[in-house]
Amino acid sequence: MNIEIKSTSYLIPNNSSWGSLYKDNKLKFAEYNNIFNNSKFNQKNECEIFVLFLKDIIDYYKVLKNINKSEIKKIKLIINFIEKKTSTYKKKFYNIYFIILLF
Repeated sequence: MNIEIKSTSYLIPNNSSWGSLYKDNKLKFAEYNNIFNNSKFNQKNECEIFVLFLKDIIDYYKVLKNINKSEIKKIKLIINFIEKKTSTYKKKFYNIYFIILLF
């Protein structure tokens, strides 16, 4: 299977953690922080994996005090993008991961 992996942070393509995916699949890593690239359907990619690091999307320190409208707008934009993409290309597999790092 051809899999494209997109993330808001840099993911090391040759990290041993990807070994089980590399075994039977062809992996393509998008440029980091470019989850919106290739928004048109790419026939070669049968699966897309989105890895979203919450710290890349919102500012924890602002949110601890009071969440502001710009933070909510960023989250809504990403959710709308994912909803649109998954409803448009129903034959494709999508995996979406939200990773919360509190440091």
